[in-house]
Amino acid sequence: MNSKINKEQLSKIIWDSANNARGNISQEQNKNFLLSLLFYKFLSQKQYNFLINQLKEYVENRQPNLDDINALNDENFDEDGKNKTFNLYSEGYQDIIEASKIELGYFIKPRYLFENWANNNTKLEIKEISDAVQYFYKNLSEQDEIRSLFEGVFDAYSNDIYKLGDPANATKYLNNILEKIKLISVEQQDFDVLGYIYQYVIKQFAGQLGKKGGEFFTPSEVSQLMSEIVARHLQNRQNISIYDPTSGSGSLLIKLGDMFAKYSKTKHKVTYYAQEYNSETYTLSKMNLIMHDINPIDIHVRNADTLKKDWPFFTKNNDESSYQLKMVDGVVANPPYSLNWEPDDAIGDPRFSEYGLAPKSKADYAFVLHSLYHLERDGIMAVVLPHGVLFRGGEWS
Repeated sequence: MNSKINKEQLSKIIWDSANNARGNISQEQNKNFLLSLLFYKFLSQKQYNFLINQLKEYVENRQPNLDDINALNDENFDEDGKNKTFNLYSEGYQDIIEASKIELGYFIKPRYLFENWANNNTKLEIKEISDAVQYFYKNLSEQDEIRSLFEGVFDAYSNDIYKLGDPANATKYLNNILEKIKLISVEQQDFDVLGYIYQYVIKQFAGQLGKKGGEFFTPSEVSQLMSEIVARHLQNRQNISIYDPTSGSGSLLIKLGDMFAKYSKTKHKVTYYAQEYNSETYTLSKMNLIMHDINPIDIHVRNADTLKKDWPFFTKNNDESSYQLKMVDGVVANPPYSLNWEPDDAIGDPRFSEYGLAPKSKADYAFVLHSLYHLERDGIMAVVLPHGVLFRGGEWS
């Protein structure tokens, strides 16, 4: 990142640029495009760093660079599979690809790295981005849970990009955003900057989208207070698991993880569980957690209706037939307020057996009981509810 531009200023530059360039593009589409490109930049930067470290074995007396990485492109291998630049054969390169899938959870071909796009003086075509996305999907981890974490992360982008009509206008819009994202330097390897910008943009979109934005973002003052309460209680534990049953963009979990690190003053492990009903918001949760440089093995996100489908499962592929109750140390939640709920199907559900079935019509207490069911006896939870739960009339209030 340019040393004269701090992350707050850079966040505003990127946000203003996306807004000014969007023209007739809806704010929802604008959100999908900008967040997807920021996320791809993050993944690409991780891939860049990984390949630089791998190439140190083949480059002597200097630090490997982007030109060395590009020497791994297909056209730089001869008919016998030998690389024209390094003492490396295609089998050895395949080993590097597989190692990347294990360490990062994916592999991005050198020609598709964001760093190459940033160095290209010509306009980046929509097809190039789409080809990069398809290659990414085809080169994910063989581990089922890691693969599922990355699957579908660019679907909102892919679904919307060809709805924009005139390809020339779409190309101009995307290149305008890319020009600003280029300001985030790969050299600093500062993933905190990318995570900060991503959170900033989510917050701005939440404000622009009004009530709809509130579905995926908890105000920072509220998340700060909730995280302080929960993290202080858990600060002396070695490793913790935390859960948000209505995760939105995942911002509450991220804030709690950061706060726990602050109070525990160690590198203790945090395992994250998140569930979200809205499929696009579920993707936001996945991207946001990954963007904050959390190890993919510690991220568990599910797209489902929390009250209808109990979770977390603790089995391969979340196979419902082999359900096992997962207890967590901390729960944070900002569920949708006064959501309509018919509990007839929940009769006999163990989540609601200890304290009775949650009241009809409004689902607020159902979310509380679900969270409590998954909480360790010495755990703690913080849940945001509308004040109406204290004052509603009726025999069930």
